[in-house]
Amino acid sequence: MVVPDFFRIFAPENNLNNKIMKVTDIKWETDGEVVDLPTEVEVADNLSDDEIADYLSDTYGWLVNGFSLPMDDNDRDYFGEYVNEIEAKVS
Repeated sequence: MVVPDFFRIFAPENNLNNKIMKVTDIKWETDGEVVDLPTEVEVADNLSDDEIADYLSDTYGWLVNGFSLPMDDNDRDYFGEYVNEIEAKVS
């Protein structure tokens, strides 16, 4: 499979700002086939959700049904104390 240049630019190893985030809980659409695909992948942190899905699909050859992203400081500011309460309960 040929990966478009667009995705090579945003691949973690080509990320010029060296900021990486881990995409977790990746759900793949495999049409019922048993395939060994990752559930976690590191990507450049400047990608939109759609760009991440496209990157994963183009890199691994399967469509993505969903994934989780880490919460950043902006998310923490938005949710405030609610996040702290949840984290305290989980810890």
